[in-house]
Amino acid sequence: MAVPPFEDFYRPVLEITAGPEAPLTRKEVTVSVTERFSLTEAEQRETIPSGIKTRVRDRVDWALTDLKQAGLLGTPRHNQWQITSQGEVFLNDHPGEITRAEVRDLSKKLDLDSDAVLSGIDGLVELIPDDQIAQGYRQHIATVPIPSVTPDELIAQSHRQLQVTLSREIQDALKGLEPAAFERLVVKLLEEMGYGYGIVTGRSHDGGIDGILTKDRLGLLEKVCVQAKRYNDGHPVGMRDITQFVGSLDDQHTNQGVFITASSFASTVTKDSKSGIITMGSKSIHLIDGRKLAELMIRHGVGVVTEITYAVKKLDANYFAEV
Repeated sequence: MAVPPFEDFYRPVLEITAGPEAPLTRKEVTVSVTERFSLTEAEQRETIPSGIKTRVRDRVDWALTDLKQAGLLGTPRHNQWQITSQGEVFLNDHPGEITRAEVRDLSKKLDLDSDAVLSGIDGLVELIPDDQIAQGYRQHIATVPIPSVTPDELIAQSHRQLQVTLSREIQDALKGLEPAAFERLVVKLLEEMGYGYGIVTGRSHDGGIDGILTKDRLGLLEKVCVQAKRYNDGHPVGMRDITQFVGSLDDQHTNQGVFITASSFASTVTKDSKSGIITMGSKSIHLIDGRKLAELMIRHGVGVVTEITYAVKKLDANYFAEV
């Protein structure tokens, strides 16, 4: 089975912390929940989109947090969790599914709700002069379903969607560049990636080479040659292009090359490559298509700017243990 949805963690966490061995540490709760769901090793290793922690650990963490805010769990000792008397009553009165909406309602009744999203929206609504608009906006927000994933997963999913959108925008922009500008861009990117010091050779004497990177400014160490083809989607790079590029490496006395395109590589090329590298004799050619190029530009900050930065902080348990 796959890792269950977030809401499915509420009941097992409550039942486990109601057992005779409670109070339990966060790790002990996680281990017990894993056993309860009979998760495989692969499922236990599955991470949330950000890769920061496992999906099971993330869902247990947020289940503990939500249930505590609802008054159903307490921490009688540092980093140890146990069901409260209110939690025992709730567990007995709710034999079926425990939904996130129910848990959030309890939090609000206890004035323990820390729903930053809704509180932030209320603050924004107060700035709207028209009371009818404000009331309608609140009603709209009230109809938005509560996400079935944890806040960490929601942030990671939103970030990933933004990255996908940005990647598409970059690829469209690349296809609008003049060939010479595209060559300058890819050489700049390779410099940022640590390939060395780069120069754009120019079309008059490139001999099939659009750029050269060296590990030192004097060019005494091994060189890496670059071929940049700003093709559109309907013109993939074929094996003939690769073969011609490989032949031009001999004139530069190097065995290393990078072939970059804003388009894609034909199946005749990719079927012979391993992990994005194609080998011909002693020559090794790294292949970078439009999608990979956009990804690398984002990662190394080429052609993009940081618009907003969010600092996501977490509790420093060691600080409170030593203070």
